Amino acid sequence: MTPKSLLTDLAARVARVLEPKGFAFAPDQETSSSGGPFANGFFVRGPLRIGLIVRGETLGLPVYQWGEHSAGHDDVVRLLGHADDALLRWDPDAFRAFGADGTDPGEAFVGDLSRIVLPAMTASPEGFAALISSAHAARLRSWGL
Repeated sequence: MTPKSLLTDLAARVARVLEPKGFAFAPDQETSSSGGPFANGFFVRGPLRIGLIVRGETLGLPVYQWGEHSAGHDDVVRLLGHADDALLRWDPDAFRAFGADGTDPGEAFVGDLSRIVLPAMTASPEGFAALISSAHAARLRSWGL
């Protein structure tokens, strides 16, 4: 399967939980880079974008963007207090996302969205925006910027 077809399948699964909340999916790029062929796209609602990327046959790190700030799924679930029970995990050395206990990564992401991310986003959109901003600033500091 191609990155584009895998992204299309993943987006359909994620849409089950995001479309009822007012998000719409927009494919972005299908190309190659130093990491190989990839396809990406975003679920968009107002100023919030949830980015998905498939590199080769592997799910990359989903990212949350609010305005000019962005944060990876791993940082978001950690800041929400769910680092230990998140279903989707990130391996920065292998540059891939994987499901805890062998769970399919796409289903793991859907599970985390339903159980962790959407409740926080719905309870306080402003708080969620601040969380993304805080994670973004922390990542820049960790890079010495």
